[in-house]
Amino acid sequence: MKTPFLESDDWCIDAVKVRNMIFLCVIPTEDDKKIYQKFKPNEYWGRKFEQCMQTDDPDNEPDLRTPLNVNKDFCLVFRAKINCHHLIYGGETDVLELDHKLSTDSEILNVDPSSFVELKTGYSGNRYTDRFRKLNLLNCWTQTYLSGIENVLWGFQNGKGRLSYIKPYKTSTLPNEAQNTWSPRVSQGFLEQFLNFVKTTMQNERDMTYYRFNKNARQSPDNFVSADDEKMASENLRIVMKDDYFPSFSCPSIIGFYCIDEKRQFLPSSKNLKYLLRPNPTAKLNLNSGFETYIPKTETIENEERIDSLFHWISHNQYFSTLTQEREYTFVCFRGLLTTIMRTPYERQEDWFISAVKVKNVIFLCTFHTDDKKAKIQASKTKQEEYFEFWGRKFEQYMLTDDPRKKPDLLKPVNANEEFCLVFRAKLNSNRLIYGGETDGINNRKLTDPDSQLKSISPAEFVELKTNRIIQSSHQDRNFKKFKLLKWWSQSFLVGIQKIICGFRDDDGIVRQFHDFRTSDLTKMAQQFWSPRVCMRFLDDFLNFVKATMESEPDMSQWRFDWKPGWPQVTAEKMTPSSVYNIIPSWFLNECKNY
Repeated sequence: MKTPFLESDDWCIDAVKVRNMIFLCVIPTEDDKKIYQKFKPNEYWGRKFEQCMQTDDPDNEPDLRTPLNVNKDFCLVFRAKINCHHLIYGGETDVLELDHKLSTDSEILNVDPSSFVELKTGYSGNRYTDRFRKLNLLNCWTQTYLSGIENVLWGFQNGKGRLSYIKPYKTSTLPNEAQNTWSPRVSQGFLEQFLNFVKTTMQNERDMTYYRFNKNARQSPDNFVSADDEKMASENLRIVMKDDYFPSFSCPSIIGFYCIDEKRQFLPSSKNLKYLLRPNPTAKLNLNSGFETYIPKTETIENEERIDSLFHWISHNQYFSTLTQEREYTFVCFRGLLTTIMRTPYERQEDWFISAVKVKNVIFLCTFHTDDKKAKIQASKTKQEEYFEFWGRKFEQYMLTDDPRKKPDLLKPVNANEEFCLVFRAKLNSNRLIYGGETDGINNRKLTDPDSQLKSISPAEFVELKTNRIIQSSHQDRNFKKFKLLKWWSQSFLVGIQKIICGFRDDDGIVRQFHDFRTSDLTKMAQQFWSPRVCMRFLDDFLNFVKATMESEPDMSQWRFDWKPGWPQVTAEKMTPSSVYNIIPSWFLNECKNY
């Protein structure tokens, strides 16, 4: 990745093919061997800085008396994808920033790469500034970018090894710090070109075929590597924190509704619409009541529902003709998919996989369970996890009623299969959106004919209901604002809901207090942890990326888009129409032929 900007450096890489794998290894050049033979004080200073900044146990101070041993390393192994290139690579890692010690080796696999910190040293003083920008920052960015590390601590010392000061950096800001002395687009583009070159060279060779790839700085300019600042991986979407402005987003309007009954069947009615009927604010709600009769959702891994209910709604309302009359592309999906994309720049645990199919000028999007998600679903839930799931549903039963003239029926078994869904239309910059979303209840008890009145009602009349553990520490408050509020805001903002009612419970499942949140206030409460501008800009970028990938493709073209925590980009891969991830049912395709 550094090659286009290091004209005076040589390198040599050996490659061996085994089946569908190509193993790559850097081989020291003659110049490298000469450098290795020299003692470099700054190498020792770098190691000493690491010793001062890290400890074997977070409860203890660093042991500065232990002799430095440069032979000891701690390495992580990463998986990533650049266009069609699957990568497995290892890298030495400096230090993990956690407030507790990991109890088992397996816990490391659940740690997000952004929790690690890169430690660097460099010379202080203006005469080193140019070298620092051109070389040090480039070296650091390539290392941390590939590892998903976000934070760098740089210790600056004088010529005698005395530390002057420590400065923190963010990996995403290093190119700006370098003041255009190098470009990340060139680096990424060259890496892709090199991998293409290696694969093209070796793909038709036999197993155990060996090649050596050289870059010689003394070659003629015609054979030297050239850099094009516009080149970048064409089938990847870079995860970038764009916080400069909020994109244009039209107020979502309700264009329809439907229900999912107790058997998970589509119903074109408002049967499951619930009305808000708040209990006494001093009431203590027991969320455990009725747990023994709880009916959980019946969806399984083998029988994912996909977006079938949206296809049924489009068919029932003959809405496909309306979609195809638009000149611009329209995306059709569930709200949950959009909120997943919005939270991606801040996501540290859950990966996602989205299938996209194009029919005329409509792109249908659907999420599928990833392998990690499947493993979690297949694992037996603990009793506590079952209670957590039930408590949220039970809180809704306490707060909502089927008939605004009657109190909630608290003896009725809670059935997680039943849903009331609204269908919304909105526009994000040039991207037209049609999306469905389950809705908790409406704060309007004057409806006389919901089936005919719902389309004319403002989304602001609906409410979102949530439960959360009572916050008793600064750590809990931080997690609440950093994670919960981001999820709540993205869900409510997309559907125009302005009020969220939260029941704060204790560990025994008893709601002790209620609190009303305004959706617009959530961004202010959590402004130090996430930005709504970043979320919406990335959603817009993702939709543009999907559109650019698919707009020149024929009808029924199918692509998959993947992302995992730690990946610096979203990847795209074309699939065959017969793929198991084809989301459009045959009956719907037959109807489409009429338009």
